Amino acid sequence: MNQKLFKLLILCTIAALVLSACKAKATPTSTSAPVAPKATDTAVVKPTDTSVPPTDTPIPPTPTTAPAEPKIATFIWTQEFDTLNPLYSNMWFSSTTYQIWNCYAWNFDDQNNPVPVLVKEMPSADNGGISADGKTITLKLREDLVWSDGVPLTSEDFQFTYEQTINLSNTVSTQSPYDLIDKLETPDKYTVVTTFKDPFAPWMGTLWKGIIPAHVLKPEVEAKGNLNEAEWNRKPRLAAVRLCSKNGSPAVLPVLWPTINTGWGDPSWMRYSSASCRMTPPKLLP
Repeated sequence: MNQKLFKLLILCTIAALVLSACKAKATPTSTSAPVAPKATDTAVVKPTDTSVPPTDTPIPPTPTTAPAEPKIATFIWTQEFDTLNPLYSNMWFSSTTYQIWNCYAWNFDDQNNPVPVLVKEMPSADNGGISADGKTITLKLREDLVWSDGVPLTSEDFQFTYEQTINLSNTVSTQSPYDLIDKLETPDKYTVVTTFKDPFAPWMGTLWKGIIPAHVLKPEVEAKGNLNEAEWNRKPRLAAVRLCSKNGSPAVLPVLWPTINTGWGDPSWMRYSSASCRMTPPKLLP
């Protein structure tokens, strides 16, 4: 009995040792490269090619805006003008056209403030344009003005206008206030110096309301001694139709329109490519 127990104990011991040895045996570390993940079936999206393939066909130009239609003003009066020479007429029908085709040296706004037109600035005591004794008025003319035939407007035109106003051979409507001038000097092309015999307060409201072109009318005076029958008086088409700037702008100088309660002094000047005047309508309108 004891031998059987002894043998059973030995067998159990051996079995326990074997089992312990199996558990203690270390698992070998794998040294192989990691297995790459399996590729999926998702499609790869490639960027779209937006380049334009080369072609021999020329690309048409981008269309441009059509040029603006010219602005044309037509004025119709019920009475024929006696003359268009500003030296010869006091007629309202004629004088109202001067600021359209023969601008004043300056105008006035709706507050009765002077607005320079042919001059760079209004003469004053502060800028040296008016002498201390009040007798001498100095104008500095703009240098970018030309007559409609391209000839520059200069102090010679002011000198010629003055001379023909006081020329006793010309039957002008009035010599005032030019007959009060002691002397008029033009030291250069763009300076006009007017010296009165006595201080003349209303010079701003009376001087240089219409300039006549020396280069057109001087030959007429040299040939006949006056301007009384000059064709230009009735047909001022060549040189004084319009003044404009040298940069080619079609209507740089102002066309003033009557506005309610402001007369002809509206500072918002209307600009037109051309203007035409018709004296008498061909027939009476209903």
